[in-house]
Amino acid sequence: MKIHTMENIYDMVCEPKITYGMVVWGLGETWKELQQFICRFCKKLMGIPSCAANAFTEMETAGEGRASKYVGQILQYWYWIMCMEIDNLAKECYEWQKSNTSVRSWTMELKEELYNSGSAFVWRKQQHYNLREIYKTVENM
Repeated sequence: MKIHTMENIYDMVCEPKITYGMVVWGLGETWKELQQFICRFCKKLMGIPSCAANAFTEMETAGEGRASKYVGQILQYWYWIMCMEIDNLAKECYEWQKSNTSVRSWTMELKEELYNSGSAFVWRKQQHYNLREIYKTVENM
């Protein structure tokens, strides 16, 4: 089977199943486990030895592009939460997570991702930003 065909099968069948709900479970340890799983899966699919460097596999399978896509989906989910009314349960959970910094949460992982990507200003100004400006920033990431 050709690599292009295998990638299409992965994109259509496997990826939707293993990333289902990812926007909710976020970027923490589960995210790292997912990246490792995808890398092992792609090595097996392409017949690459398991001891081969992960960087090679990611290069061959556009791994960095996939990671960007996942982060983009999480940022879109965040934008969706930001647009909610204050009395919405999801918005209340978000505000609770944001105010309880001692608890490792989806919100803190999002904040770290924004800081690491050079977009800390979006996090710091989220209450003062026009939501359309946040969305434009998210689209450009």
